[in-house]
Amino acid sequence: MNWVSFSLAFMKARPLCLYAMVLGGLGRAESQQIDSIYFHLYTDSLKKGVHNYINVDGKLSDGRWLPLTPREIILESNAGHFEGNDLILAPDFPSDRVTVKATLRQNPAITKQVTIWLKKLPDQLPADSSPEDQPYKRGRKSRPGKTAGKLSMKQNLSLSLRRQVLHDQLPLNLPRAGRQQG
Repeated sequence: MNWVSFSLAFMKARPLCLYAMVLGGLGRAESQQIDSIYFHLYTDSLKKGVHNYINVDGKLSDGRWLPLTPREIILESNAGHFEGNDLILAPDFPSDRVTVKATLRQNPAITKQVTIWLKKLPDQLPADSSPEDQPYKRGRKSRPGKTAGKLSMKQNLSLSLRRQVLHDQLPLNLPRAGRQQG
């Protein structure tokens, strides 16, 4: 069988293959139903006057997660308005919290509601400072029962690996720490 006859045979069979793939894909999509919906918020507070993305995910019957858009859910809130999954609150919104409700379009009995607080502190740094002026803070804040500055085994390993990488990247003609000169 030469190349031309193989190409012709494939072109004749292609519509049948495409038809089988479409039917197989449709059957799989219908068998997976959204069992429940959940809010997975990227922040712990909302801001006034900006787009606040409200992430809603659906848990499928096979345990996988599916991000949901306004095609699959109806988003409602007691304030502001939605553009897609973005909740936009007026800059002069008086309350300190917003209630958001998501309802699954294919099954309105599946709903989820969450109360989200609004950010109270300003976002910006004082006018006379910049991020470069801020001191670099290393490590965690000390907690009761923990020694300040003590690193976990994972953090120690990470630091030693970073030091080794930096050590290996130094040019050979420069003296390295701990190396005898001469």
